[in-house]
Amino acid sequence: MAELRLQWDRRNGSQFIPSELQTDPKDEAAFRWINEHGDEYPGEWLALDGDQLLAHGTDLAEVAAAARAAGIQFPLLHLVEPPREHPYIRS
Repeated sequence: MAELRLQWDRRNGSQFIPSELQTDPKDEAAFRWINEHGDEYPGEWLALDGDQLLAHGTDLAEVAAAARAAGIQFPLLHLVEPPREHPYIRS
């Protein structure tokens, strides 16, 4: 049914965006926060609710539990990749 709606809207010039493809303003705020502050937490998991850091650490389960303990059932969880020692390898 959703595919039929998309085809109809494309044909008729509608700007309909399926709800599953719409962005959440809290997620947008979280990603802005990650872009600004994420490099301060290399190799750590971050739990965010919007632009509020709820918890961070190397153990995903502990970080998620801390976020739930703060009252946020579905935090945005993100792993900050540590910097690579050799970012480019030639063969």
